[in-house]
Amino acid sequence: PADAWPWYNLGFLLADKLQHFDDAEAAYRRAIELDPANARPWNNLGLLLAGKLERFDEAEAAYRRAIELDPATAVANSACMNLGALLEQQNQLDEAIKVYAWASERNTRFRSFFQRQAARLKDRALVESARRASRANDPTALREALRRLRAESADLAGTLVDEAFVEGVLAPALTQGTTARDLLELLRELGFEPSARPLLLAFEAAITNRPQSLDDLEPEVQGAAKRMFQRLTGGEKPPAELGIG
Repeated sequence: PADAWPWYNLGFLLADKLQHFDDAEAAYRRAIELDPANARPWNNLGLLLAGKLERFDEAEAAYRRAIELDPATAVANSACMNLGALLEQQNQLDEAIKVYAWASERNTRFRSFFQRQAARLKDRALVESARRASRANDPTALREALRRLRAESADLAGTLVDEAFVEGVLAPALTQGTTARDLLELLRELGFEPSARPLLLAFEAAITNRPQSLDDLEPEVQGAAKRMFQRLTGGEKPPAELGIG
C-alpha cells in the first residue's frame, strides 16, 4: 500500500483498459501522494483529465507539474507534447508556442520536432488573425496578416492546405460573394499562387460555381484542385492528434 508504482500502474490499467476513470484518477493521485517527486503519474493524470474527464485547467496544471519535476527526461518531453496539444486545442496559441520553444531549447533528441510544432503554430496564429480580420470585414488587417504569412511562414504550402486556412478562412468567404472575389485577388497580388495554385483555382471555381472549369487543368494539378474544391464546399476534415503517455 505504500509503494507508488503499483498505484501508478493501476491508474493506467483503470484508465486505458477498464475505462474506470474516477478510480483511475484516485489511483494516480495516490501514486503522487506516495512519491511526489515522480513526474510520470502527473503526466498520465493530465492525459486523463484532458481526455475523458474534460477538466482542462487541471490537466494543464498536471502537465506543468510533470515538466517542473523532471524537465530533462522523456516524461517531460511527453508532457510538453501533451501540454502544447492541449493549449492548441484551447486556442491558446501563444502559450503553446512558448511551451514548444522552451522544449526545443532543452532537448536535443526531439529538438527538430518541437521547432516544427512552434513554427506550425506561429503560422496558425497568423491564419487565425486573417480569419478574424475577414470575419470583421477589415481589409487592412487581413492584408497585413496574409502578407506576414507569405513572408514568415516556415511551411507555406502546408499551412495553406491546413484545415484552419481552407475551412477557416476561404470556405466562410464563399458565402459573401464580393468578399471572396476580393480575397482571391489579394492572395494572387501577394504572391500566393506558386505555393497554392490548385487551392486558388479551386477557390475561383467555387466562387463562380463552375467546378467543370477544373476538368481542363493538367492532370498533375487537376486532382489536387478537385480535392480542394470538395473541401471548400463541404469535404472531410483532417484527423485529430492523440496524446502521449
